Amino acid sequence: MESVTERRKANCTIPHLSSPEEEINLYVKVKKTIAMKVKRTETVKYLKVMLSEKEGISEDHQLLSRNDHGGFPLYASESIMDCGIVNNCTIRLKEFSWKKLYFKTPPNEKTIELEVKTSTSFHWIKPIIQETEGIRSDDYSLYYAGNLISYLRTVASLHIEGKCRSSPLDVKKIVEGITNLPSKDWDLFKGRTRLQNVKTLAYYGIGENDTLKMLPAVYCIFLRTPTGETITLEVMQMGTIHDVKEKAFLKTDVPVDHQELMFGGRELRMIRTLVFTALMQSLLSIS
Repeated sequence: MESVTERRKANCTIPHLSSPEEEINLYVKVKKTIAMKVKRTETVKYLKVMLSEKEGISEDHQLLSRNDHGGFPLYASESIMDCGIVNNCTIRLKEFSWKKLYFKTPPNEKTIELEVKTSTSFHWIKPIIQETEGIRSDDYSLYYAGNLISYLRTVASLHIEGKCRSSPLDVKKIVEGITNLPSKDWDLFKGRTRLQNVKTLAYYGIGENDTLKMLPAVYCIFLRTPTGETITLEVMQMGTIHDVKEKAFLKTDVPVDHQELMFGGRELRMIRTLVFTALMQSLLSIS
């Protein structure tokens, strides 16, 4: 069986050269055509290094192939001569990179995060999901922007925008710069979902023109009942002592007007806000 190298040579007429060390003209087609001079004995890896220095494209992001006869891929360890490349030959450069993808699975809306090369086809992505999540490849289909994704398509072919890599904290910092509202005092919500600062907007499926709600941040305070039980209440720092009593009523059945909330040996006034009385993550007692 003939080798790839033999097929390459068969597809290209190689004129006589006096020496393998003789330099040949080579043209690399990116978005423009780049003229280069290389020795036939140099490797494809050397060619990638030259392209990296000349065009600033990382070696790991280069995929080189013949521009004719089926577009054979060029492997880093092979020499220019073994690839069947001759003087004034044109080769093609495809640039690829890594991209994070997020997949939502019904019915629990679990989000799966994968980082793959943009040159990867979805034919190979589905087995990765099967291996990591235990979901059989034949049991589901993938959709993007409401359209079924063909397993032959690559990640790059979908032109997925990378505009949602920012985090909710980044958004709050921007708002803080505009309004002077401290970012730590507010939470972002998409619908009823509170967005965690450490996640990305893409993780929550947030895209361009989506609307988020910004509400006062929720804190936990601890309330000790007359029976010695400690309960946890989620409150907003701009909430009042009256708000705390209403939440306590829902958990203890003690009417609001029968409650006395104590902190530091003194009773808390109904109209005071929690931030004013410095009660964030503190222990109160009810009597």
